[in-house]
Amino acid sequence: MHALPEDQIERIEEEVVKRMVDLYKPNFQTLFFDTTNFFTFIDSTNERCTIAKRGKNKQKRGDLRQIGLALVVLKQEQYPLFHKTYEGNKNNVTVFKETLGDITHRLSTIAVELADITLVFDKGNNSKENFALLDAEESLHYVGSLVPLHFKALIQEANQNMSPITINDKEVLAYKTTKDIWGKARTCVVFISEILKDGQIRGILQHLRKNIKSSMSFRKYSKGKRN
Repeated sequence: MHALPEDQIERIEEEVVKRMVDLYKPNFQTLFFDTTNFFTFIDSTNERCTIAKRGKNKQKRGDLRQIGLALVVLKQEQYPLFHKTYEGNKNNVTVFKETLGDITHRLSTIAVELADITLVFDKGNNSKENFALLDAEESLHYVGSLVPLHFKALIQEANQNMSPITINDKEVLAYKTTKDIWGKARTCVVFISEILKDGQIRGILQHLRKNIKSSMSFRKYSKGKRN
């Protein structure tokens, strides 16, 4: 690892991306931004790796130090354009705030017009400060998502005004409006994802079956105790 100076990694990645763009002429219309983390077995006494920290992860391994990874990829070709490794105890909101400027800088170095790009990210990156940063990048388009629990009035309004639209030859129910969110009028689209709905229904049924099974077991146990 000592053969590759850390401060040169970004420059090398930038040159690789430039070469990829020259060779394959990819479609930059839509970019996806997301973060993840990887737990490691780096010992707690190892002080050489400064970004391995304890934090939350889907694997429930809070006992291990982890490293975070932010990634920007092209939607169509799925080529990576930018990455950043970061401390495993940082949340998505903080990472997005610290990374947005680096992303726009990378795009400018490969001669891509921000006005031709739409950056897509999930609700885990939402904050008033982050949307202010997005607003400051006036030419950058973006699509995010909102937490339904925080916008109950919008969901109620949408449920009463859904209408069918066709997307990629599939008909979905959707509602479009404009709402003031974090100090600015923003276009909001509410739609029903059948895939997500089916998954949620399966999850509810699984919990119901589990609870019914537990209730039946408890009932048999209680009956046996009375006898």
